[in-house]
Amino acid sequence: MKIKLGISNRHIHLNEEDYELLFGKEEMKVKNKLSQTGQYASNLTVDIKTEKNIIKNVRVIGPIRTYTQLEISRTDSYTLGIKSPVRASGNLSGASRVTIIGPNRTISRNCGIIAERHIHLSPEDVEKRNLQNVKEVSVFFNS
Repeated sequence: MKIKLGISNRHIHLNEEDYELLFGKEEMKVKNKLSQTGQYASNLTVDIKTEKNIIKNVRVIGPIRTYTQLEISRTDSYTLGIKSPVRASGNLSGASRVTIIGPNRTISRNCGIIAERHIHLSPEDVEKRNLQNVKEVSVFFNS
């Protein structure tokens, strides 16, 4: 099976409450569609700050979610001086506390994780390849 490879080193998903605190009534617009159906890189960015450092212009991914989650790389965690856990998306257990700076407000949340390696497949591809209960696969690259 061929899959499209995509790498996202850092981005943030926001819940409705945090979105409104950071951006008020500003509408989130699609900058680029992502390979995952319904997902997109928005026109909006935030800055992420810790006691040690700041990373500017972190892309907000849409649409709005039920949780706020910052996904960073291991290198970003060193830059920020935090020890973010490796987690599956949505698992914020032990997530690092960061300050999120938007145009309207600054908020602090325990939301920083390093996302586990994963593959996005459509429900049709999962069923077609009989992967419903498969947790791990091997991936090979042709060069």
